[in-house]
Amino acid sequence: MRILAVDDEKLALDSLTDAIREASPEAELFAFQSPREVLAWAEKNIADVAFLDVRMRGMTGLELALRLKNFWPGINIIFATGYDEYLLPAVNMRCSGYLLKPVQSDAVREELQNLRNPVAVRQKHIHASTFGHFELFVEGVSVSFENARCKELLAFLIDRNGAAVNNNVIAAAMYEDSDNEASSLAQVRKAKVSLKNSLKRAGIEEILKEENRSLSVDKTKMSCDYWQMLDGSTEALRAFGGEYMSGYSWGEVTLAGILFQKQ
Repeated sequence: MRILAVDDEKLALDSLTDAIREASPEAELFAFQSPREVLAWAEKNIADVAFLDVRMRGMTGLELALRLKNFWPGINIIFATGYDEYLLPAVNMRCSGYLLKPVQSDAVREELQNLRNPVAVRQKHIHASTFGHFELFVEGVSVSFENARCKELLAFLIDRNGAAVNNNVIAAAMYEDSDNEASSLAQVRKAKVSLKNSLKRAGIEEILKEENRSLSVDKTKMSCDYWQMLDGSTEALRAFGGEYMSGYSWGEVTLAGILFQKQ
């Protein structure tokens, strides 16, 4: 189980994390004093439970809860606050629990044993970052590729938004300046082998699908800032800084579409 603890007061946060560790020593615990830091972390990671203070500087716990639900609809929100006046709004947003400070480990344990949304066995959290230079992360750690071309191949497949593409389409995009079709197709085949090796070493070969000599990425196995933006995520759109798949000329068409959407 992966748990977040958020409180902008250090002493209160330390007390909360101590209670969580005592109640669930086997859980992965991530503590934050800033809601903004939590949202940045959430772009590349995933959590099952979040213990949130309500009154925080810059953003209330209620606002943070809604944003976290945009990332993970099934997250269990448990408010840990010194005020009982927010109980009704918390219940209306279907939170999992509501604890009054000082939070005790027994109360935390009871909440974790009676979560609103069951915690399923999680697959690895795989996230593609396309705004700026392309990077792929597994549980927040950047994946190392055999070479630049196989990394570009994965970036191109992600740009295609799950659509299957054959070797000819890949060659036309990645080797647009080549006038030797046979050589370009041979390079694509090499890139495909290198990509499969890289993904296998990272333990995430399941994100790649190959059917009828065409490749695609399985969107159900990973997340991507570009895809989140296409799905209407205001958080993803806000994270866009004006660059997309930097260094890849085929990304310019997509970039133009994103810039038009931001107008």
